[in-house]
Amino acid sequence: MRFLVVLSVICFALGDDLTVQTNYGRVKGRTQSMLDGSFYYAWQGIPYASPPTGSLRFQAPRAPASWNGAKAATKDSNACYQVKTDSPNENEDCLYLNVFSPANYKSANGLPVIFWIYGGAFRGGSSNFASTGPDWFVQQGVIVVTHNYRVGPFGFLSTGDKVVPGNAGLKDQAFALKWTYENIAGFGGDPNKIVIAGESAGSASVGYQLLSPKNKGLFRGAIQQSGSPLNEWAFMANPESYVESLIQTIDPKAKVGSKSSEQLLYLQGLSAKTIDLASKSTNPSLALPVIEPEHDNAFITEKMYEAFEQGNYNQVPVLIGHNSEEEVFILRSHAFVRQLGQGFDSNPLSTLPANVQIANKRDLANQIKAIYLKQDELFVNRQDVVIRFKSDSAFTRGIIKQGELMSNYANVYFYVFSYDGTLGGWDKYIDGAENVTHGEDLRYIWVSRGSKSSNEDLTKYPKSDQITSQRIIKMWTNFAKNLNPTQWVNWPTFNASHQQFLDIGTNLEVKSVPKLTYPLWKRAYETYGTKPYITY
Repeated sequence: MRFLVVLSVICFALGDDLTVQTNYGRVKGRTQSMLDGSFYYAWQGIPYASPPTGSLRFQAPRAPASWNGAKAATKDSNACYQVKTDSPNENEDCLYLNVFSPANYKSANGLPVIFWIYGGAFRGGSSNFASTGPDWFVQQGVIVVTHNYRVGPFGFLSTGDKVVPGNAGLKDQAFALKWTYENIAGFGGDPNKIVIAGESAGSASVGYQLLSPKNKGLFRGAIQQSGSPLNEWAFMANPESYVESLIQTIDPKAKVGSKSSEQLLYLQGLSAKTIDLASKSTNPSLALPVIEPEHDNAFITEKMYEAFEQGNYNQVPVLIGHNSEEEVFILRSHAFVRQLGQGFDSNPLSTLPANVQIANKRDLANQIKAIYLKQDELFVNRQDVVIRFKSDSAFTRGIIKQGELMSNYANVYFYVFSYDGTLGGWDKYIDGAENVTHGEDLRYIWVSRGSKSSNEDLTKYPKSDQITSQRIIKMWTNFAKNLNPTQWVNWPTFNASHQQFLDIGTNLEVKSVPKLTYPLWKRAYETYGTKPYITY
């Protein structure tokens, strides 16, 4: 009898801990156990905005309706429609977030918060718990918030004017961030200790959140893993072309006027599934973040490079970096790598950076080739060089430049993740290029459950993999707590003159110049490029 009473008291206490009041109503979460026998609290599927359907499609998010009673927040919500996949759990009603707090969140004194933004090339991704388990962060006394944001045409369609100014997906992120700032205290968090973080397109999104004046005061630091608004793939200069292409894909005979308002009404009148299916046959690289026209609710109106250069961004400490060879994943197809090399050889101008005014394109193309090859060499015969060029052009060049520009205004901690472990899951290499490809770092920070590639039990992996995971988690959570990533290694701040960074390999080593090709690219820009730049 005494046991039943004690058990009832424990269950009542847990139930009380599981219910939290938000600005829109109460939510009741669940407990999540970990392999060591401990647990944390999880609130999943909390609405942070109204369903972006009907007249709200393609528009900025709006506040959700309030509710009575305690809403069950115990499982993942629908994912937003994905260009990359077609699964039954995708829906236009997808703007939900998740909060994960340590078991002692009520007695803790204002815990730091990591607000995570997933990647997926702005055309995919979700906050699915099975692939982004926050266990290792929560074990370090940090609250984690994940959320869904719109991708593909639903998140990044723009008519290039005020009718559909664009960036709905970025505005979703900012709306979820504001919700977090206003409500996280109820979950044990300190609203003044929020650090935003992300990988790939999520990292570029973090950069955009840094750039938006709408976010001033909502976070105090940022972590960017393998992505920047200065990367060419993270920006669209002529978004109107995507609208026209999407409509033509849906119905080549559609009688839609050329006015933006007419295009909007046509697309809002279609089923979400029709647009989703058409997006899979339309060039997805055209639905991306844009520079908006000036209007009251604009997210970003200034060129990204200029904004970072002039300090027109939220000047907070930033931890930023990249993997040692981001594009080595293209080795999945040697034929594709060879095709790229043939293209660079037959059309040297295809190696030129986008979004830059270039005085002498032919000379710059020759200069770029000289960065990687001897005079008589060809790209087609050097797959390692094709991979290095792609890594630099798609990722590292813009990431390093963003770090340089920000270092004039706030502390920047730069890293290169070079640890080549089993946990990363990549095993295709080529002499002459580094080994750690895009996305491998995620396996060291997020718990993946319920699949053959589950990493929940790290003891199944080599000891060095376990140590590397523990090091990264410790550094990232140290940054969330103190805005300084490490206390046992002297990790100097980054600047244009010295370019010191932390190499996260088998050991932690401070080195200089993250990519030896970067100074050569920088010289090429200074010689042939004409400002203002947009990307880099």
